[in-house]
Amino acid sequence: MYLYKEQNIPFNFVNKYPFDKLLNVLKKEPPETIAIILSFINSNTAAAILDAFSIDEQSEVIKYIAGIDKIPSEIVKKTEKEIEEKLTESLYTVSNGVELASSLLNKVSSRTAGLIIDKLKSEIPELAGKIDLNVFSFKDIVHLNDRHIQKVLREADILDLAKALRFSNIEFQDKLFKNMSRRAVSMLKEDMEFMGEINLADAEHAQEKIIRIIRKLEDTGEITVSKEFTV
Repeated sequence: MYLYKEQNIPFNFVNKYPFDKLLNVLKKEPPETIAIILSFINSNTAAAILDAFSIDEQSEVIKYIAGIDKIPSEIVKKTEKEIEEKLTESLYTVSNGVELASSLLNKVSSRTAGLIIDKLKSEIPELAGKIDLNVFSFKDIVHLNDRHIQKVLREADILDLAKALRFSNIEFQDKLFKNMSRRAVSMLKEDMEFMGEINLADAEHAQEKIIRIIRKLEDTGEITVSKEFTV
């Protein structure tokens, strides 16, 4: 049901947009503009929008609606154009730039992400800290709890683990070893000892493969990734 019955209902385009986007745009508009829009759109939607405003704002809008008799078509068309432009613009607003930046860095190599974050740390330390908190690298495995580390290790290839750990410090290695069986640790150490020299690029490639395992387990809800604390 519409408050105004016309063949070509003005503001019909609002049905294409999420309710919260519409509401965010309308909350910045004056009461008379809101009144014009609510006079034409579906009455259930109009009521839901009106309900989101304060009592003072509601009274102003109702006052304008009650006083409406005829609205010049040029005013309706002008208002339509302005509101649709604002709705379109609102869809292209990035709601959380840090989250988006972190998501992008989680999809590039750890080396690239690390270099970018290091660069940012020298220029904008506070921003770099926020992004770094959400970007996962191989060394951050220690921030997973033991049960989740065990899930990752069960999925990882032992030769990849051997290569990935080649340039890691003893404390880091021990954190992983304590989440493996004695037999698995013995096999892993043996592979690390007898695999020969490997370059840093090979180690980083192996680390990337393990990070992909972590991301897969995170996506399926089997583990929770956090750099803020260790359980």
